[in-house]
Amino acid sequence: MTNLPPPMGSPDDPNGQTPGSAAPQSDPTAPIAGAEVSPPPPPPGAIVPPPGMPPPPGAVPPPMQFGPPMPQAGSSSNTGVIISVFIGAMVVVLGLAAFLVLNLSGGEDDTAPGTESDNAADWDPDAPVDGVTDYYAEQAPWVEETSHLDGKIDYPMAPPAGGSHNVAWSTCNGVVYDQRIPSEHAVHSLEHGAVWFTYSPDLPQTEIDKLVTKVNAVDYTFMSPFPGQDAPIILSAWGYQLKVDSADDERITAFTAKYRVTASREPGATCNGGTPITGDTPMSSAP
Repeated sequence: MTNLPPPMGSPDDPNGQTPGSAAPQSDPTAPIAGAEVSPPPPPPGAIVPPPGMPPPPGAVPPPMQFGPPMPQAGSSSNTGVIISVFIGAMVVVLGLAAFLVLNLSGGEDDTAPGTESDNAADWDPDAPVDGVTDYYAEQAPWVEETSHLDGKIDYPMAPPAGGSHNVAWSTCNGVVYDQRIPSEHAVHSLEHGAVWFTYSPDLPQTEIDKLVTKVNAVDYTFMSPFPGQDAPIILSAWGYQLKVDSADDERITAFTAKYRVTASREPGATCNGGTPITGDTPMSSAP
């Protein structure tokens, strides 16, 4: 009989290999079944924190951000906010300073041309005014004379403060005449309650300008030069007259407050309409 080789795994070959074959080599790095797997060693130069310590910066990826990134200190956004706050604070400070200056100084003078002359309404109309000539007290006969006459009229004073007059009145709703006007028309305006400001033609322009601010657009006042008058400035109402040397004299305001409208011989008569005629010759009412 022919002898057959023993089967694999037989007692004659406990490793299950045929005689003469090489034994298989085991992988020393392969994990052993059931054994705990250790983490791979860190790369050369890496910093390994002690057990229980958090990983060093950079070892953990930063958290995800949602929306625009927050501005960092010193960024342009922070700089803009700081500048805006600074400018706002300066505006508030400057506004407060201006308010205090205006209030402490009494504010700006808001008396403008066309307002009652230098706040005449603040004056007591019952208070006496120094230097006023009261023709009623003097019992001047012309004070009661109110008739209408044509042509030139011979008045006892220049400028006149009452008496007979022309049928037409000079427009007296705050009109500033730069030329002489006929006295006959002006006296009729006094009868309506107006105050007539007259000044010498040689009065300095600065003084004239001050008078303009007291008359311009103020109803029941009017103003004109008057050659030959015996004072730089004269104020006339029906039956009353005041002479002053300066447009800054406070009695101008006091006189206006006391006699404007109240001295009228025809209460309620208007200063509108009338005639704007200038010169020395009155207009004629004859047909």
